[in-house]
Amino acid sequence: MYNWLSRTSFLACACVFATILFVMPCPSMAATDLPASASKQLTQSEANSLLVALGKRYREINTLHCFFQQKALTVGRLREGKGEAFFMKPSNGGQVGLMRWEYTEPEPQIIINDGKEVQMYTPADKQLLITSAETANSDITYALFNGKSELTSLFAVSPGDPTFNLASHPVLDEDPAIILTPKMAQSQLKRAQVWLNKDNSIHRLLMEDYFGALTELTFTSLQFDTLKTSENERMKLLKLDLAPGTETLRQ
Repeated sequence: MYNWLSRTSFLACACVFATILFVMPCPSMAATDLPASASKQLTQSEANSLLVALGKRYREINTLHCFFQQKALTVGRLREGKGEAFFMKPSNGGQVGLMRWEYTEPEPQIIINDGKEVQMYTPADKQLLITSAETANSDITYALFNGKSELTSLFAVSPGDPTFNLASHPVLDEDPAIILTPKMAQSQLKRAQVWLNKDNSIHRLLMEDYFGALTELTFTSLQFDTLKTSENERMKLLKLDLAPGTETLRQ
């Protein structure tokens, strides 16, 4: 069983989003054999400015709906998945936001973080795993999309590294990239590289853990503030249609 998002996305490694369960065999591929990106090289001053602009961009929005493709490279094995994601900021003075990830490939799976609990539902296994969201709420995707914390206080920034890449993306080569390194050591995330669109939204996010595992998320069809920040909409995003006989496990 392989854990998807937890490797480097939500907690950057195998921690909170434990059990997004699948293994896809694939030809061996070592990170050192992968082609480098030719992303635009920035100065340190430009990298500093982009981090500030990135934080400002996501503080200004209330909801985000997008599609994503995910790739994970661990011990020479590449695994791929894709799906749809929803993000909602806290409303009415609330302190926590909501994230929902719906995987369609390689198998259906739903992950919901409501700021208090993380629910991971795998229909094929008829299993719902529930864990505390305390750790997940400090991970990079939550920090980026929730917009509650200043990114400059959480991460040190440096210009993008053309050798830090999971695979070649010719279409994205013109996108500016910055490296984010947690200022306070995290048990799972070593560093992340972020590629930005012209409007300072995130196009691609590559994360590395302390074991050298790489996880990449590419976001497409980004729609900002198209969801209603209402209780009714929030309940829709929280809803899980569990199959009869689904086992609920708490950790």
